[in-house]
Amino acid sequence: MAGYITRREKSQGVHDDIELRALLIEDESAVLLVNLDLLGVDTHIKETIQRVAEKTIGNVNVIVTATHTHSAPATLFTNLLLTFGDNVFRKDYFDYFVEQTEKTFSNIANNLEPTETYIYKTKIRDIATDRNDPRNPIDNEALLLTFASKGETKGFLVNYAVHPTVLGPDNLLITKDLIEYILKGLYSVLKTNIGLFLNGAAGNISTRFTRRAQTFSEAERIGNEFARQVLVSKFRLHNVENLRIVSKEITVSFKEYTEEEIRKLSMPTWKDGTRRSESLREGIEALNKLYPIISKKRYTAKAEIIGLNLGDLKMVFVPFELHSDISLSLKKLVEPRYLALVGYTNEYFGYLLMKEAEPGYEKIMQFVDEKTRQQVFSAICNVLDIDPGSL
Repeated sequence: MAGYITRREKSQGVHDDIELRALLIEDESAVLLVNLDLLGVDTHIKETIQRVAEKTIGNVNVIVTATHTHSAPATLFTNLLLTFGDNVFRKDYFDYFVEQTEKTFSNIANNLEPTETYIYKTKIRDIATDRNDPRNPIDNEALLLTFASKGETKGFLVNYAVHPTVLGPDNLLITKDLIEYILKGLYSVLKTNIGLFLNGAAGNISTRFTRRAQTFSEAERIGNEFARQVLVSKFRLHNVENLRIVSKEITVSFKEYTEEEIRKLSMPTWKDGTRRSESLREGIEALNKLYPIISKKRYTAKAEIIGLNLGDLKMVFVPFELHSDISLSLKKLVEPRYLALVGYTNEYFGYLLMKEAEPGYEKIMQFVDEKTRQQVFSAICNVLDIDPGSL
């Protein structure tokens, strides 16, 4: 199972199915949004889904996102950043994944119909906070986009930033965790079973200070409360003409760690037994496993920053685990338009912070070098058509 470095045991069963959910949006161009209940997405998964889409649907832009559940298999991944350096890929499981993907896509192009699109936007209370200090400001906005035909909702997208980790490392059951109950709550009211949860700038956001227990019943309580708050929000008919996709590809370069740098990181200024110091130790353990991989000779990769414009809504998809400060800053620059920032997309390159931060898990897990960090921000501004100097 992926997500917790402290979890040593394998899964012992399934609580609820993890899924692939897909929504095809077509105007003058077409985009297939694919949502996986996994910790992340890697290039192998994305390219495979692209090939299956070309085979079953045709020429379409494909964007693959993950909900970031920490209770799904790690055995689909070839990117070792998603497995803390462990090579656990299983071809038999991946073949099954491809088979299920082909079944899902096989009839999707034949089920298109004209829809009206509504957008909901609201602030969510008492669901999530900064996981280090609940007093810190976060982006607690949720966006819901619904597609309706003849008075019936055919599908939806929900964008919200949260580590969906009500359950902890002791859980050994496959599950969507919080996402299971967020989707169920929205399905029951919207009367549809096609919904995508697009996770936002959730790197430092969790339910740590709002959950009352780490149980499935608590995940259900929080998920139902989230759905309730979203569905009482204001909405309006939303113009989705002129669907437009823009992208910017950059070369990602990783830090070249030395053993001395690792040693210094292992000497935090606090050792007080708090969750923060515990997470710092987990970060050090992860980095010790990963730094031989990310410190290879000039280890680089390609990253794509994607912008999707749907009328007044701008969506940005990035292959990082973003800090909430990034979302707060960007939303100030695009007002009064709507902005959905989506992480965990098409690949995974670790955390991305807005600025230099004090030692902690997020800083340790930011693997890219400073030049790459600045290039990512520049690319995000580019696809949003805003001045990079204003961020």
